[in-house]
Amino acid sequence: MASFATSYIPTSGSTATRAADVASITGADFKKWFNPDEGTVVAEYENTQNEKTAFVWSLEDGTSDERIYGLQRVNQAGSFAVTDNGSTQADITSGSGSLSQPLKIASAYKINDFAHYLSGSQVGTDSSGAIPSVNSLYIGLSSATPDFPRNGYIKSIKYYPRRLSNAQLQELTQ
Repeated sequence: MASFATSYIPTSGSTATRAADVASITGADFKKWFNPDEGTVVAEYENTQNEKTAFVWSLEDGTSDERIYGLQRVNQAGSFAVTDNGSTQADITSGSGSLSQPLKIASAYKINDFAHYLSGSQVGTDSSGAIPSVNSLYIGLSSATPDFPRNGYIKSIKYYPRRLSNAQLQELTQ
């Protein structure tokens, strides 16, 4: 993890370490806005780590068996994957990205209709796959695989409760 100044932590003279920030929406709050049949997630973040995999966002049920997620894999800019019942439904991987480069990704899902865009270009599509049952959104990590937290900046994450068109995905990531 990178070392940087944080807000004041009262320690009464002893050493203390700040716990990682965890942003999530779960339970009844999640069900209010989530569409279980289709959706789109658009994220803007800075590529600050090429040496390890790090989640940008994860829609999940608390396990790695039911999950829709956007992540940055080792030496790659932004990837998108979907797992249902422990089986990969879509895995769309991007090319490399430069460190400290702002990135925009858009990932869309609907049964048999997946697409992923990065910085205005289509990374890939997949026309076969199911949608998992999820009940939580995690930003910057996955509760199912907590060893891959994001150690960097996420400027914004937007969720759309429908599968946006590929033209919209392209426009939103430019």
